[in-house]
Amino acid sequence: EPIERKTLSEFLIRANKFLTTEPGPHLDQRREYATDWLNWWVAFIQNAVNLRDKRPALLLPMNWIRRYIDPDTSSGVLFAGGLEGHTGHRWAVNWMLSFAKPILLFEQDEYLATKQRQAPFLPLEVRLSMWSHYNPDLIISVVPQRDPAVTESDHYQALFDATGADYCFVTEGDPHQEEKRARGK
Repeated sequence: EPIERKTLSEFLIRANKFLTTEPGPHLDQRREYATDWLNWWVAFIQNAVNLRDKRPALLLPMNWIRRYIDPDTSSGVLFAGGLEGHTGHRWAVNWMLSFAKPILLFEQDEYLATKQRQAPFLPLEVRLSMWSHYNPDLIISVVPQRDPAVTESDHYQALFDATGADYCFVTEGDPHQEEKRARGK
């Protein structure tokens, strides 16, 4: 279950305050980007509190996704390391929604420990909840850890195949974008 909207909004307000007041590297940049990022989400979630009839998107275990995909409707997977909801993320999800049922597959936080940032700013449960409240047409899940005996390519291909999706979405400039796009139609 996603975090309830009021609690999520309160958490995002505290996160935004920390982001824009805590001394450290890039404080001016953090203040500049907070308006279109966390402030946007706070306003969106607070306005959504008044929409009692708007159900959240489905948060499903990986092995249940195929059951919820209509075979007559195009769908696509986005493997997400952070997906913390900045303007570019929202644009990408809206673009996907314009022609397919998006399946957002979040990496566990341990995955990001191997990347340059090493950790997301927002906890996984918060990110899952933000996107769940964003649009009820999304399907959201968390991918299992990769077995070290399985190649990264085979791991993601198996996850993609398990969803039954038609497309595999990828960020422009991704060094593996051709391999990722080839997973779909």
